[in-house]
Amino acid sequence: MSTVSVLCAVYDSARYFRAALASALAQTRPADEIIVIDDGSNDDSAAIAEAMPGVRTIREPHRGVAPTRNTALTHARGDLVAWLDADDLWTPDKLAVQVAYMEAHPEIGMTFTHQRLFFEPGTPRPYWVRDEMVDRDSPIVGTCAMIVRRHLFESIGGFDPAKTPTDDTDWIFRARHAGIGLVTLPETLLFRRVHQTNISTTMPVGKSHVIGMLRDSVRRKREGTS
Repeated sequence: MSTVSVLCAVYDSARYFRAALASALAQTRPADEIIVIDDGSNDDSAAIAEAMPGVRTIREPHRGVAPTRNTALTHARGDLVAWLDADDLWTPDKLAVQVAYMEAHPEIGMTFTHQRLFFEPGTPRPYWVRDEMVDRDSPIVGTCAMIVRRHLFESIGGFDPAKTPTDDTDWIFRARHAGIGLVTLPETLLFRRVHQTNISTTMPVGKSHVIGMLRDSVRRKREGTS
């Protein structure tokens, strides 16, 4: 039976964080550990995590999401790693569904799910929310929905801080280039909160980020590296 680490990098998300952690603690298939790395928050994010039973909290100076995720990985001990964003909510069966699939399909290195967006009152629709994502379920390939085999980070490496805010997409590109199998499951297991301080909104992905990722992907194929 697989063991599961839930990892969360949090920065100034106290307004939403308690609900996010509660959804992780309410899983029908409980996590074997829940680790929160507080990225030098100026609010009560760390204190909220420290007050939750069964949550291990580590405080660090502010460095950004990619280094904080990498720190979380150094503390994880589970066979599988599930990433929890500090402003999102999981359905109670998220871990049960994804873990069961990965246990039944050992050839698959990572799974993703479908998501349903929900908007904080007064939040205008940001540029990254496409028409097909509004008021309907949609597939999501990103850390917010990902469960991945932890050993893959040993061969592929961690998240690249230079690729922020697309460090998670860059990692998935690298994993795909290395031949790691992935599946997006049909179930909607993630409720993704849309608000005015989403990192996708405050650090918009420009053409240079996309071109850079594509250029790196081409280079890796040419050089036969990951």
